[in-house]
Amino acid sequence: MNEIITLVSSGSFLLTVETICHLHKILMNTSRVLFVGAQNKGRLSYVNAGITRATTCANVTVAGHSGMYLGFCPYDQVDEELRVFCERFNVCAISLNLKLHRVVIPNL
Repeated sequence: MNEIITLVSSGSFLLTVETICHLHKILMNTSRVLFVGAQNKGRLSYVNAGITRATTCANVTVAGHSGMYLGFCPYDQVDEELRVFCERFNVCAISLNLKLHRVVIPNL
């Protein structure tokens, strides 16, 4: 957790796919099994912390009302979508004159 506090207190940072995955791995370190679903139909689900669905080749859908399903970005497009998100975030932050810097991620 000290690593997260140091990162946040250092000011704005350049958002990258690697940074997001690293933060996800740190924050999910003690919560890798989550309860998913409704009260009577719930199940335990393992969270692959620090990697994207491109690594696990898992597509995700959520059941909506009236039997319709909402599909999230297909696993083979997740990394590209995440890269575009980071790029757009950084462009927006720069346009707001936020000071950005690249975060060096240690090998864990």
